[in-house]
Amino acid sequence: MRTGTHTSDYRKGKTMTELMKGIVFTAPQKVEIMEFQKPTIKDNEVLIKTKAFAICTMEQRLFRNSDNYPQCAGHEVCGVIEQVGADVFGYNVGDKVVSTFSYCGYCENCKRGRGSKCVNTRLQRKRADGHATNGTFVTIGNSGMIQYAAVPATQICKVGDNVPVELACLSEPLACCLHSVSKTRAEFGDTCVIIGAGIMGILHTKLFRMRGCRVIVSEMDPVRRQKALDAGANIVIDPSSCDAVEEVKKYTDGIGADIVVNTTSIYQVGEQALQMLAVYGRLIAYASLHPAKPLELNFGEVHYKEIEIIGTVSPRAEDFVYATKLMKYSLIDMSDVLEQTWPMEEAQQAFERAIAPDSYRCVVVYD
Repeated sequence: MRTGTHTSDYRKGKTMTELMKGIVFTAPQKVEIMEFQKPTIKDNEVLIKTKAFAICTMEQRLFRNSDNYPQCAGHEVCGVIEQVGADVFGYNVGDKVVSTFSYCGYCENCKRGRGSKCVNTRLQRKRADGHATNGTFVTIGNSGMIQYAAVPATQICKVGDNVPVELACLSEPLACCLHSVSKTRAEFGDTCVIIGAGIMGILHTKLFRMRGCRVIVSEMDPVRRQKALDAGANIVIDPSSCDAVEEVKKYTDGIGADIVVNTTSIYQVGEQALQMLAVYGRLIAYASLHPAKPLELNFGEVHYKEIEIIGTVSPRAEDFVYATKLMKYSLIDMSDVLEQTWPMEEAQQAFERAIAPDSYRCVVVYD
């Protein structure tokens, strides 16, 4: 075990004494367990002991290659409150919580319910993770890869005691999908096409079915097509063996889909998604496309069909509230998007599995 080189705390007037462990990116496709000094909390913060974190696509990218070593991340995280600041109300030691994205609560976007685009997010993330970015050690998000985090109480949500920590940490991707689905204004009987049956495609499938929609999933992998059916998809199509646009029109009497959600990064899918839409249709750009170049867009068609192209990225704070309630009340089953769990000591194996193209969410659990 290595000892971290970064030991100073960026918060004025704080001292750090006890040690904690952290999983750290130290080289391309390599993580190590290192020791760091445990953070202390401000009066408006709680100290969270990490119980589980899920390896999102961001952590997968950092694992493959990063511009900055050593480095930690981990924003899909569940933990237990170990200490409560003097000015914190409504939370107690022992509460199971998830950390939300770091909204400041002060900027105009936050005050208008648009916290996913908080203008101070980067600053707040530094405050939440207990370590400064100083060129020696970098942390991103709420640092679920580290055992403890000092987090403002405004940036956590309680989780039901009935929800296992390895599933509770998946409240973040669920919240992302709730944010996406809310933007579609889906109504009973709408036909929704979901492109891709990875974790986000499966969660979208579940949520649209809960809204009374018919779901068509487009996915090349046969195992994932079956997973989509098991999750509630009404129809699955294989875009590698048919014209996906024509298939959608076939199942909609030539009208097209009311909603299309693209969860893949495949560039060619962008134009197909637009062609699948019915009049008044809504296209959700849930994923960025690679290569990152402009799509051809016929503005006349957008004008004539009155379609909408809607971007979505991080969830709002309220989406976390909805996500934790869905899990607490057993209104959604998250177990089928959990690939496997690994102990902290086997984090290297967890990351290696996470970057495999056929994996779902890989989760590291702490004692």
